[in-house]
Amino acid sequence: MPPLGAPQGMKLLASTDGVRAWPGGFGFAKVGANYGPSLMANGEAKARGYDQVLWLLNGQVTEAGASNFFIMWKSREGKLQLVTAPLGDKIILDGVTRRSILQLTRERLLDGRTGLEPVEIVERHFTMEDVVEAVNEGRIMEAFAAGTAVSPIIIMWFPMILTTGHSTSCALSLSSITRTKISRSPCLKVIADHMLL
Repeated sequence: MPPLGAPQGMKLLASTDGVRAWPGGFGFAKVGANYGPSLMANGEAKARGYDQVLWLLNGQVTEAGASNFFIMWKSREGKLQLVTAPLGDKIILDGVTRRSILQLTRERLLDGRTGLEPVEIVERHFTMEDVVEAVNEGRIMEAFAAGTAVSPIIIMWFPMILTTGHSTSCALSLSSITRTKISRSPCLKVIADHMLL
């Protein structure tokens, strides 16, 4: 999570070098073996000005630091979706905060009864290329990490190859492209409202 003096959200460094968890391992469990090896990558991210590492496995987004990663975007068909990695590969921690977010979203945002746009929950594999494409198309609404607490994400850095064939680096500034403030975010607002009850 970001330092207490950074209320605007986390900055993530997408890791293409290290792996936090792998199929057949214990990524689904809260054990030190999942987090000890990640300390070096997290130190590198902090040295480069980021708060945490966004863990990728074969290009697929998995977790942010020691937290679950969520992204809310509009599908190409225009549906508002809350997307997070699936549990089937046993590399994602099935924590109580993750379950609570999904349950609250199902209860309060799935059908639009709250007056907010309905949100479809999608648990599937997705890549940084999917995220970059959604940013470029203006479909990203928000991104956040959830562990013991929930924190909005404002920037993700990911080296990518543009379709023009030129190699470059891309800093996805979600705060300038999207609205990550809790007051404007349907999912984070529901979470905040529930936790204040």
